[in-house]
Amino acid sequence: MQNRPSEKPGSSSLSPGRIFFKPSRFILSMTPVFGTDILNIISLIIGAMGLLVLVYGVLHALYRIIRIELAPGKRFHPYEHAKRIFSQKMILALDFFVAADLIRLAVAVELEEIITIAFIVAIRTVLSWSLSREVHLHKE
Repeated sequence: MQNRPSEKPGSSSLSPGRIFFKPSRFILSMTPVFGTDILNIISLIIGAMGLLVLVYGVLHALYRIIRIELAPGKRFHPYEHAKRIFSQKMILALDFFVAADLIRLAVAVELEEIITIAFIVAIRTVLSWSLSREVHLHKE
């Protein structure tokens, strides 16, 4: 058997010490190598947009709470309004995070990575749904 230039002398592709198939890599990416880099960058940008929305929501809610605290005659209702606005920003941020995770899922190769991303997406989806439900209940 002839050795390929990249192989060491005396080794062959069918040697018992060489792993032919890794079960965790049975799902292959459908994107070319340069496409995965582009998709990873897009995923990072979308995740950063979600982070910006979340930070904006925190700052906006903090501003409203400070205004409520400094205003004379505090009532409970303004806190509910600030909470609802913050919840809406969190829902939007979670949507950005889920979109970024779905793009990461498209380029994931290893089964462990796919399962991890799928669990994260499921948790974020349930969290977004429950926040959305709470916001809609308080609107009525």
